[in-house]
Amino acid sequence: MEILHDSEVSKIVYDKQSNIVHKTLKQKPVDEHWVRLYKEFQKTAPVVKIIDMVDDHTYSMEYIPNIITTVDEFTQSWSREYSFIRNKNNLINLHSTILESWQSAMRISKNLDGDRFWACGDIKLTNIVVVKCKNNTINFKVMDADSWGIRNGYQSVDTFYQSQLKVALVMQRLV
Repeated sequence: MEILHDSEVSKIVYDKQSNIVHKTLKQKPVDEHWVRLYKEFQKTAPVVKIIDMVDDHTYSMEYIPNIITTVDEFTQSWSREYSFIRNKNNLINLHSTILESWQSAMRISKNLDGDRFWACGDIKLTNIVVVKCKNNTINFKVMDADSWGIRNGYQSVDTFYQSQLKVALVMQRLV
């Protein structure tokens, strides 16, 4: 087992034998209803896939190999390290990744009672990764699964639009 992250909020451990990641939440429980909704959400959203609930504070998820960097680092104009993959098509795909995750969340929200929405409380460019694919192309994936959940009212839309705006400004500057 390899510890990938350990903070006061969570611990993420990679099990090389099973090629699975386990995330333990230290400040909130994992709920079966949340796992069911997230599994429905992940069918259409470009997000890290959850496998199952392990216990009241831990869930398992897919291991994502070949992560190059976070989108926050990728979009820094001063970072020449990633300039070879900062092009029109990749930036459009990044825009689409953010938008598709939000659209998938809105489809889930249609089935929730009252003024409840399925939304991400922490969608930001540091929670989206750049992944190198087998054919030397790149893809993007939204991480931090447990930041998605049922919210009262249309909360978190500000961070969604901030992320989209930042990517649009990067596109304007770099392409």
